[in-house]
Amino acid sequence: MRANPAVPVVEVASLRTRRETLRYPVPKHQSFFLPAPENRRSTRESLCEDLLDALALGVGDYFEKTGVFTKIGIALSGGRDSLLTLLIAHRWRRRPGRSSPAR
Repeated sequence: MRANPAVPVVEVASLRTRRETLRYPVPKHQSFFLPAPENRRSTRESLCEDLLDALALGVGDYFEKTGVFTKIGIALSGGRDSLLTLLIAHRWRRRPGRSSPAR
């Protein structure tokens, strides 16, 4: 067996650092190994999301069960009520588990 030659070490005085002065960015949750805790919604935000989901489910179920309508049309005036109506219809159309979106 042949011995490997020693690797030369070159000292460069201008590139010396002091390891104790190095600072690593620490995650906000103070752990490099554990995942960060999930961001929790406030009670108000959670309630509003639940209300929007319930309204979307109610409108969508009515639309599907009656079978009278072929399309959903929304007239937008630019007000808050128009935006809320659009949001409810959008949530119903994009909800998970739907087979095909209404056109």
